[in-house]
Amino acid sequence: MKLLEITCSEQKQVICNRLLRLLPEWFGIEYAIRNYVDEVESVVMYAAEKNDEIIAFVSVTEQTADADEIHLIAVHPNYHRQGIGKMLVTEVERTALMHGKKYLTVKTLSSSHPDPHYRKTRIFYENMGFVGVQLLTDLWGESNPCLVMVKKL
Repeated sequence: MKLLEITCSEQKQVICNRLLRLLPEWFGIEYAIRNYVDEVESVVMYAAEKNDEIIAFVSVTEQTADADEIHLIAVHPNYHRQGIGKMLVTEVERTALMHGKKYLTVKTLSSSHPDPHYRKTRIFYENMGFVGVQLLTDLWGESNPCLVMVKKL
């Protein structure tokens, strides 16, 4: 398996669209998928490739001079729990540190929402060293409370 930085806007959109549609438990809202596909064209993307197939990606945005944010991460369902997400986040951390960043942030669904898939997502980030620092009920709406998580690099 190898990690690649994807720089072609169209390729980013194709990768994003394909992988998000394989993960309806996390990305089951059509307009949200379309928004992510539109947004990903202008952000940094790293992808994991195995046997000439992109099986995962992470996209990253710069939030401030001190912090980057994981915009989106998706791993093909056949490759869950194999360390690929960890490998992608580790690459984001390495790159952020090289650019003088001190923090990495991510937004996910808060634990006040009962979704079992996002529970796994929060546990993944906690295991990577992220802590929840802010609850936002106005970002995605009251029924989808957003948890902002931060990791000091």
